[in-house]
Amino acid sequence: MWAVERILGKCKGYVRTRSHPEGSIAEGYLFDECLTFCSRYLKGCETRFTRQARNVDVVENEMSNTIPYFCSKGRALGSGSVVSLDHISWLQAHRYVLFNHNKIEPYANKHLEHLSSIGLPNQKAIDNMHHEEFHEWFREHVLALVERGVEVSEEIQILAQEPLKIARKYNSYTIKGFNFHTHSNDEGRPIQNSGVAIAAENLGRTKIYYGIIREIVELDYRHKGNMVLFRCDWVDNRVQDKWVKTDKFGVTTVNFNHLFSSGDKLSDEPFILASQATQVYYVPEANDKGWCAVVQNKKPHDTYSMTALDDENKDDGHDNEGLLVDLHTGVDPNIDYAFVSHRKKQNTVSQTEAPTRQLRSSSRLNADTQTELESTHVQLDESEGMHESGLLTLHTNDLALLRTWSMFFGVPGQEREVRKITTMKSIWGRQNKPRLKVEINEIGQPCGKSGTRFANFIGTQIRTKGFPLAFDDLKKIDLPLKLGLWTDAKLFWDIDQGIFEWYMKTAQTKWKEFKADLKKDWYDESMDYHELISSCDDRVHPDQWKWLVDHWLTPEAKARSIRGKSNRAKHTQNHTAGSKSFARVDTEMTEELKRRPRRDEIFIRTHTHKSGVPQKGSVATIAKLQEEAGKHPELLEKIMKEGDLFAHVCGKEKNGYVRGVGLGPTPSDLELSGTRKYNSTKLQMKMEARRASDRRAEQMQQQMNDMQLQMAEMRQMFLSSQKQQEENNSTPRHGSHTPQQVKLHVKGLLEDEAESNASIQAVSRDEDPLSRRRNANVEKQQNIPQGAGRDVVVYSMTRPFNVPIAKGTLQTTDPKAMVGGEPLGHQCAEIVIHSVFKRDTQLSRPYGDVVTLGDARGKSIAWPTAMMKAGKSTNVPGITKHHR
Repeated sequence: MWAVERILGKCKGYVRTRSHPEGSIAEGYLFDECLTFCSRYLKGCETRFTRQARNVDVVENEMSNTIPYFCSKGRALGSGSVVSLDHISWLQAHRYVLFNHNKIEPYANKHLEHLSSIGLPNQKAIDNMHHEEFHEWFREHVLALVERGVEVSEEIQILAQEPLKIARKYNSYTIKGFNFHTHSNDEGRPIQNSGVAIAAENLGRTKIYYGIIREIVELDYRHKGNMVLFRCDWVDNRVQDKWVKTDKFGVTTVNFNHLFSSGDKLSDEPFILASQATQVYYVPEANDKGWCAVVQNKKPHDTYSMTALDDENKDDGHDNEGLLVDLHTGVDPNIDYAFVSHRKKQNTVSQTEAPTRQLRSSSRLNADTQTELESTHVQLDESEGMHESGLLTLHTNDLALLRTWSMFFGVPGQEREVRKITTMKSIWGRQNKPRLKVEINEIGQPCGKSGTRFANFIGTQIRTKGFPLAFDDLKKIDLPLKLGLWTDAKLFWDIDQGIFEWYMKTAQTKWKEFKADLKKDWYDESMDYHELISSCDDRVHPDQWKWLVDHWLTPEAKARSIRGKSNRAKHTQNHTAGSKSFARVDTEMTEELKRRPRRDEIFIRTHTHKSGVPQKGSVATIAKLQEEAGKHPELLEKIMKEGDLFAHVCGKEKNGYVRGVGLGPTPSDLELSGTRKYNSTKLQMKMEARRASDRRAEQMQQQMNDMQLQMAEMRQMFLSSQKQQEENNSTPRHGSHTPQQVKLHVKGLLEDEAESNASIQAVSRDEDPLSRRRNANVEKQQNIPQGAGRDVVVYSMTRPFNVPIAKGTLQTTDPKAMVGGEPLGHQCAEIVIHSVFKRDTQLSRPYGDVVTLGDARGKSIAWPTAMMKAGKSTNVPGITKHHR
């Protein structure tokens, strides 16, 4: 909003009489100014001049800790959340706190002397060992000093005890007049408070690091002191003018597609102290995707300088250079520099107990360095303050920058914050509703947007429905349990046998990923056994969690984990398609290109960021593909079977997976050259028998459908004949069908249908032992009431009475059983309809989308027991013998 718009909006609020708006505005403005003037002389009450500012830091007399190093002058905005830090994050944060305390320097020098005396090969090895082991040596050394009676300050003893792993995280934190937010909290807002910068010395050279806040963590040092740190993503500036550049106009630009010290490794340093952060924000470059210009926010919130009132000769009355760390000089006059280390950012500004202490000579910057740094930033000249007239004034350049930034809600190239656990409640809540359709391609893979939802649904089956985890291999889980996943999925999704192989491979992947996530989030080798057992995810049964912990503690599992991490580290070509599968990308590219994409095109699309920059590990492969496409254009016309361009560059496919295709089909399924595998004769015979069984079952099902159509035609013929007979009351003409003939024909069709059903069931029982064994297990577990499972014929409840309208299977006659959200009662039974003779018949108790018998096919309905009979022993009533 422009300043003039804000003022006009305020003036509009003064209007009370619309016929005289100017007078109302004048009176309202005068009234407001009079109250403002009088409020300056009111004592003992809160006014706009005496109330506490919204972004005020912690007041000195409200500090909960009197130890200087732990006296944080910042304040968290919100209650935050209690979290348990993993070992790597905990150690990185604690180590950074140690290396940025000025009183730690004597101990650090002593540890370096100790490492130099034990014969390490070079200074680099000494520095690495010092960085990794100093915190342990420091703890033991301080405890030994205390035991010998040596006087050690309280701060040092608290730091030596190490913080708790239980910490608190915040989304917002205010310090030194600036509000700092995490990047996830900034998303969707027109302002940005997550950008930070810090000036540090490394090997005698000052460098400025730019980052974005990911987490705000407060460490608890045994309830004796707290320390707030920012965990950030840092732009890689190890190579000069590569990912951090300064042009001839002095504008610094950064590229957040290239980060370092992300915190994944134990030696990384993603943390800084909250007191060290200098707030900046990033404006995306319009002509250079992925790059952002750096702008430093110079003026804290609600801070005004009175220099302009004291010296009228000065034009700028908002000189606040002493209130924050200026990136131009890298020095904060109010804060001392900390211990100088070989690591980045470890010699940056830090809190100290003596704010007036002189700066260390090793941390001073000479004039040349200051001049060099002054040319590396665009300073935002925010002259936002109160003019003598009481009106707010803003520079045009400031408004232009803010307006430009309001068009963007985040920094390009940054991944979104990880979302919460997927539960798919909208799918699991679809009881007795039409099944969802899944788009499937010709090789048995989900290929549309529904495929992504279906894959997420499979993940919820594994994570939230009690699927067993106490196995080191999915093959060891009982087959009925794995087939039960497929059966449950078919209740909600309209899927066929064609994607069964893809489904089971996806379920296996989700099963492994869930166990890996559990180990990453809840398993910590530094914890004792009882702590590991007690820290269990709510979605995992305690007995299964105990098995997992015992398994992870075995030498075999540890060796397997090391091998897995080593193999994973070798995999550098990570796709950038997010949750989209290769099949879905293939479908989208087909619609875009109006032709089927080649594998090399799919690879390039799925390994290139949205900014157009190739994924780091795939740069060489993409360049090779493009180069070979120019050299051998004939390869662009070949398909996978013939050896396409991708196979020419990347080599032959391995067993079980086809690159650029995704889960499901194997190289032998796609008939790729040199990849066909031959099964044993016994396995081939079983597979052929199963396929023959499926074909016969399909044929019998088709025959049954044909007979149902014939029966419906004969029923219509019978009804029309009966109606004509009643109207004419005469003997049928020669050649027409008599009611008795129709009756016998319908009865024969019903018997044929029952025989077809029995044949299909017999084929399934005889030639599918897996299904027979699974059905036996299911029947054993279920409590089937008396009569359940029998085939019944359902008769009409309206005129003409006793006409068969459907056929189904009796489920239960329990009066308390629920159908459509209501109990059955004593007069009805629950029936699953599988054959419908009269689709338009209205149900007596409709529910949801099930209103007629046509809607009820394959679903449960409630029907009066008086209007049904057993299918095998029922003669179709209502058709009496005709007497001449």
